[in-house]
Amino acid sequence: GASPFLESFRSLNTNIKLLGSDTSIRSFVISSSIPSEGKSTVSCHLAQAAAAMEQKVLLIDADLRRPQVHRWIGIDNNEGLSNVLATGLDVEDAIVKVPQWDNLSVITAGDIPPDPTRLLSSQKMYALMERLRSSRKYDLIIYDTPPILGFADGRILSNRTDGVVLVVRIGKTDRSLLKQNIENIQMSNVPVLGVVANQVNRTSSSHHYYTHYYADRK
Repeated sequence: GASPFLESFRSLNTNIKLLGSDTSIRSFVISSSIPSEGKSTVSCHLAQAAAAMEQKVLLIDADLRRPQVHRWIGIDNNEGLSNVLATGLDVEDAIVKVPQWDNLSVITAGDIPPDPTRLLSSQKMYALMERLRSSRKYDLIIYDTPPILGFADGRILSNRTDGVVLVVRIGKTDRSLLKQNIENIQMSNVPVLGVVANQVNRTSSSHHYYTHYYADRK
């Protein structure tokens, strides 16, 4: 059954950690079914919540189509992921330590490339993900990716992490569409770590997140 409304991302983060208590989750993809469901907001809040809980977090904007992370975090998107992949920029030079958050680092999207899917499915991206994971410098690596329905990007990256968290906007995402989405992801053998139903009321400062977790951890 669904858990009650969660007042904060802190509890969402704890839930994601608990989910992985047997196989601690060290990296995951955040995606949505369709555009504009608040996925980047969720990525940023989740990264900040984990950082506030003393985890060393690296948030990577792998949405090379409509990057938003830099805007939410309040940093410039000068050189980022696409530059590391396409121009050989050293990843260490692309990592930005977020001034007001002790444990939070970000790799912005960088320049928007002509063919994001090709970059993200490249051997170079795979090597980069492995390098970041094996460096053990971060407790949690979060990849913000484009909507899963339109693009293969999220699925490609999910295969190389511990799973995917789907963000849906209540009332905006058709339930059958969501179910189809989850089945598609599971068919690619990617664990769905959770669904965050984002009920953002623009006028009030309170965000409600309603989470539902699946027991399909491999």
